[in-house]
Amino acid sequence: MDDEEMNTENLEAIRRDFQALSRLRNGKPPVYLDNACTTLVPKQVIEAMNEYYTEYPAGGEGRSQHWFSEEVSSRIEGVEGSRGRIARFINAASEKEIVFTSNTTHAINIVALGYPFKPGDVVLLGDKEHNSNLIPWLRLQRKGVIKVDQIESNEEGVYDLGDLERKLTGGRVRLISMGFTSNLTGYTIHAKEIVKVAHDHGVHVLLDGAQTVPHRAVDVRDIDADFLAFEIFGTNLRHHGIAPRHEPRRRPVIGIGEIEPGAQP
Repeated sequence: MDDEEMNTENLEAIRRDFQALSRLRNGKPPVYLDNACTTLVPKQVIEAMNEYYTEYPAGGEGRSQHWFSEEVSSRIEGVEGSRGRIARFINAASEKEIVFTSNTTHAINIVALGYPFKPGDVVLLGDKEHNSNLIPWLRLQRKGVIKVDQIESNEEGVYDLGDLERKLTGGRVRLISMGFTSNLTGYTIHAKEIVKVAHDHGVHVLLDGAQTVPHRAVDVRDIDADFLAFEIFGTNLRHHGIAPRHEPRRRPVIGIGEIEPGAQP
């Protein structure tokens, strides 16, 4: 079997994991490219979800004391639980660093709403952020909680570390929140270098890894970011958890990744 035959066989094996791709129209299966909007769910995940709802439908982690709940907890916690597997996947130091959320947008909002900002604090963003990493900060700025600033990239999408140093010198920047890989250009930032500069100035870093973690190996201990938000087939998490504040609000708490009037810093 040559490489082309092997690649074709591997591709067909992958396609068989997605039942929707077995459907035919005009005698041909679909070629699905709309993953940026909705990613197809593999049958293994669907089967695991069905198993939960049919075999042990309960809340785990101490929410209940019956044996359904105990089974949920056993599948989540520990080295061989889902947290442990995710921790190994991103080389986290412990499964306790993994926090499950609804999605990447939710994780970013949790940090935005839970971070202990002080009056005058600045959140520094990249100049090509997905709205999920833009709207939450703009909402806080409108409420007078923070100020939003940007670091500019060049034509290749590279950020000038010297410019970053200058932005951080004033001591007002409290948090940097940047897309690890751009959904616009596909460029992956030099995250480790950016985190190092930020930490040298006592600034925390949140990386939006939604476009990164599913496509390349990510070592959170090597990068040393304070927060990493990402998702894989609907499983979403962030690295190093903090508790969000709970406040009654008339507007939705979550600033979702949609177009909103005035969505410019």
